[in-house]
Order: sequence, then structure tokens, then C-alpha cells
Amino acid sequence: MWSNRRTHLMDAMPLTLGQELGGWRAQMTRTSFGLQSVMPRLLRLAQGGTAVGTGINARPEFGALFAHHLGVLTALEFLPSDNYFEALSSQDTAVELSGQLKVLAVSLMKISNDLRWMNSGPLAGLGEIALPALQPGSSIMPSKVNPVTLRPSR
Repeated sequence: MWSNRRTHLMDAMPLTLGQELGGWRAQMTRTSFGLQSVMPRLLRLAQGGTAVGTGINARPEFGALFAHHLGVLTALEFLPSDNYFEALSSQDTAVELSGQLKVLAVSLMKISNDLRWMNSGPLAGLGEIALPALQPGSSIMPSKVNPVTLRPSR
């Protein structure tokens, strides 16, 4: 099945649906790697550094014990931060995670919009993707048929 790569909604270059899907897959794979790369830093905890990072009035083993017990409860490998001053004074890891989640959201929106455009039609849209018409539409649009991937159970 052929579709067209578009620039400003104008046809640019023909490509196969497989090429389009391959691009989306690569986009999701890269996004997944970005999210996974944040995990080790998310698992580093500031607990044990007390108010400013010195650990004053806390037992030296508190951070490690807290991380261990939280790990037991969640099945995640938490560790105490290797620098409590940095952990308590910055939100760098949270900002990084937020950025990676924004990349995911933008990618999913782009793919969704591509699919919506490619499946629009058949008369006034692009109509590049056509699913079999297996389900009747609505009472106000009797000629409309909803495309579905599975036959409805009876």
C-alpha cells in the first residue's frame, strides 16, 4: 500500500505504509530509550541527607536502609543519592523525566495525526488507509459505515 510523505499537507514523496510504520517504530524505540535512560537517576534518593544534605541528626545508614525497604515494597532498585547536596538542591532528574515524557506525548500526537489524515475520507479526505466496512454507522448518517478491525460478535 502506498502513501505520500507530505510537506505542509502537500504530497512530496511516495512511500509504503511499511516505511511509515517503520519510522513510527523507530520513533517509539528512541523515545523508550530516552525514558529508560532516566531510570537510574530516578532511583537515587535524597532521603538521608536531611534538610540541606549534610545528614545531620540522621544515622549514617538511614539513606541506604530507606532505599532498601522502599525497594522491597516496590521491586525497584532504589539507592541513596551519591551526593545529597545535589539531590536536595536541584530538580534536574525530574526536569529530564518531564522532557522525555513530553517527547513521548509529541511523538504519539504526531503519529495519531498522521493516522487520522491517512484514514480520512473516502470522498473528502486522503483515504490512504481503508479498513473494511463491517459495522453500520449512525441513525443520522445512514450511509456511514464505521471501519473496524474485527467483526462484531453476535
